[in-house]
Amino acid sequence: MGVFSDRAAEILETIAAIVDQEASKGVQGLGRRVTDIIADTFGGQQVYFPFDRKRRNARIYAAFKGDNVHELAARYRLSTKQIYEIVNKERMRRRQRQASLPGVRMT
Repeated sequence: MGVFSDRAAEILETIAAIVDQEASKGVQGLGRRVTDIIADTFGGQQVYFPFDRKRRNARIYAAFKGDNVHELAARYRLSTKQIYEIVNKERMRRRQRQASLPGVRMT
C-alpha cells in the first residue's frame, strides 16, 4: 500500500471494507451504495487521500511496452519524458533489488 500515516491507512482500509461488503450484494447500484456509506462514515470531515507514487510507478512500468508511451502519458497525466524517466528508474531499482539477493553475485 505504500507508506501512509496510521489515519490514512485506516481510512483506506475502511473504504476497501465498505466496497468489499457492498460488492457482495451485487453490482447494481454499487456506486451509489458505496458513496452513501462513505458520506455517512466520513461526512463533515476533511479527508486526505494519500497519493502512492511507488504504486503508480510500478503500474506504469508494468504497462510499458515501448510503443505506448503517449497512451501512458495521457492516462497518468504525465509527459512522455516523465514516463521514460519512471520506466528507467523502475528498471534500475529492480536491477539493484535483484543484484542484492543473498548468494547472488553480479560480475
